[in-house]
Amino acid sequence: MVLVWLNFLIETVPISDTDRAMSGLYDLQLVVLCIAIASIVTYTVLILARQVKTSQKTNRKAWLIGGAMIMGIGIWSIHFLGMLAFRFPTPITYDTPMVLLSYWVAVLISGAVLYSVSRINNLRQLMVGSVVMGLAIASIPYLLIAAMRIPGLIHYNLFFVALSVVIASLTSFFILWLSFDVGVGTGKVLHGWKVCWAVILGLAITSVHYTTMMAAKFPVTPPLDTGFSATLNTSVVTSTIGITNLIISSLTLLASNYEQKTSKALQALRQEALQESERLFRTVIREMQVGVLLFEAKTEFMLFNQAALDILGFTESELLDKSPFGSDWTIIHEDTTPFPTESRPIQQAISTRKLVRNVVMGVHNQATKDWVWLLVNADPQVGVDGSVEQVICTFSDITNRKRAEEALQQAEANYRSIFENSVEGIYQITPDGRFISANPALARIYGYSCPEELVESITNVSKQIYVDTEGRNEFTDRIAENGAVSSIEAQAYRKDGSVISILENVRPVRDTNGNLLYYEGSVEDITERKRVELALLEREEQYRSVVENVQEVIFQTDGVGVFTFLNPTWTEMTGFSVADSIGTNFIDYLYPDDRQTNIELFQSLISNKQEYYQQELRYITKDGGSGWLEIQAQLTLDPDSTITGTSGTIRDITNRKLTESHLEESEKQLRQVIDLVPHFIYAKNRDGEFLLANKAVAEAYGTTVDELLYHRDEDF
Repeated sequence: MVLVWLNFLIETVPISDTDRAMSGLYDLQLVVLCIAIASIVTYTVLILARQVKTSQKTNRKAWLIGGAMIMGIGIWSIHFLGMLAFRFPTPITYDTPMVLLSYWVAVLISGAVLYSVSRINNLRQLMVGSVVMGLAIASIPYLLIAAMRIPGLIHYNLFFVALSVVIASLTSFFILWLSFDVGVGTGKVLHGWKVCWAVILGLAITSVHYTTMMAAKFPVTPPLDTGFSATLNTSVVTSTIGITNLIISSLTLLASNYEQKTSKALQALRQEALQESERLFRTVIREMQVGVLLFEAKTEFMLFNQAALDILGFTESELLDKSPFGSDWTIIHEDTTPFPTESRPIQQAISTRKLVRNVVMGVHNQATKDWVWLLVNADPQVGVDGSVEQVICTFSDITNRKRAEEALQQAEANYRSIFENSVEGIYQITPDGRFISANPALARIYGYSCPEELVESITNVSKQIYVDTEGRNEFTDRIAENGAVSSIEAQAYRKDGSVISILENVRPVRDTNGNLLYYEGSVEDITERKRVELALLEREEQYRSVVENVQEVIFQTDGVGVFTFLNPTWTEMTGFSVADSIGTNFIDYLYPDDRQTNIELFQSLISNKQEYYQQELRYITKDGGSGWLEIQAQLTLDPDSTITGTSGTIRDITNRKLTESHLEESEKQLRQVIDLVPHFIYAKNRDGEFLLANKAVAEAYGTTVDELLYHRDEDF
């Protein structure tokens, strides 16, 4: 186009009245053909312009290149046929390279226009594009005129030159306006109107050429044969151009129609897929266990699911009457302070146009009249203009988790209280013997003022705490083998160097890979208990010595009379060993005639829960002999008064029983002698009761000796 206007500036001179111009006639058929081709090309351009803009990215480049070629051929053909329609009185020759240059200029300008026009967004850009396209269209006939080999200067009328550019620009404006419907408030142009506009604009484009021809004044001189020009056959060129334009335009329209149908089919498929996707989206949203709210930036609800209603405690109509987490909601922070409306997740997402994540807030549930804790995310959907179009809000009910966290915090506080106030020392210690943590009780046990002093002072517990260092090392080896040890007694140094006895429980703590992290355990000061135990052992030894050396049998039985304890005197008395006798029944060692008596006494003792009984029984010895024993027993009861057995003593009274037998025999013989005396022989106690009397006294009272004993005179 720069070459055209440069040529125009060089060759254009004022035309005086004396200038002579060559005149000619127009071929009407070619003029009509030119208008027809212009209309077809205009319609094709309208289709191509929209096709370039609406085609997919993968096809847009091909349509842009093809459209530039077709549009260039059309525009060039209109003007070249216009040149051929003008019949000069002398033969005209054309410079072929210049003609081809005019064609490629048309193609390049067409491509640039299609590329730039597809990005028009407002009226200003439309006006600029119209002027550029108008200059491009108007430049083609001037290039073709420059291709004519006419001697002399061609003169131009500036008015008609300007008029041709104005017509070309106005024509371009309407072509772009009809192609893209941008910026002027018009609707989409129907197909029939496009045809009418194509004819009108075809006439306008043709008029650009003829206005240009009116602007040109050709000198009256015979043409020169330059030697490098070629004379064109008008009929052949005309037919070729016409047929070529018809074929190209037809193929273009067919391709565009096919592309539009394919595009519509794809659009229908996309729409169907979009609808199916939306249906699936709504189904997924409806079935999600988290609450979902979708609303416009004006906080008008577009979508919500059942989970949102259940969590918030609203019915559908109640939720629609409210703004999403707006000022009409009662919302609190985790510390129970009010949550300002402008700081809430949705409002922040709208104001900042950024994703708001993991905000915890409490919402008052209308159904349960209780607080529900939510974990809220708000995602703003920002449009191309930077404004928020929609907001997607998702939230989960974390009430149970919050309660669990509160319970955990309470438990941690409780454990901390136990740790701080426990009477037992509690600690964590590294494998190399350094304290990680210790409670106050442990510091007191080891004689330190506070846990911090203990942790800082002890760098190796094996050497600084434990009296038996080797024993401590064996202790850690047992932990490694068994996983934990409990109730291990040891002796330890206090800060002042004194030694105390401790009872320790320790377990290792490992990571997920089984690597040892540290030990944790507890320590109890058992120094006093050990002193008491030692005293008890000494006393027990004393009692044991007494029990083993006493001359009476000391025994314990269970509830059915089976021995559970016997002292060594049992063996001295019966000849049976203590070991053999434990687990046997007491009646097994009684004289057969006395066994039933003992059973009855034992059952009476058990059934009546008598506290004590005493009985003299005969027993047998291991060597087959026998003797007499005196058993004194009492019941043993547990705290619930349940009988657990008996305990008592057994004394050997065999010698006493023999003495008593001898005394009874002597008394019997003495009585027989006294009874033979005819005189009264008697003895009384202070109360006047008879202690002794012979037969003569009894007969005097009219009774027997046995009935007289222990009675007074007045009783008879």
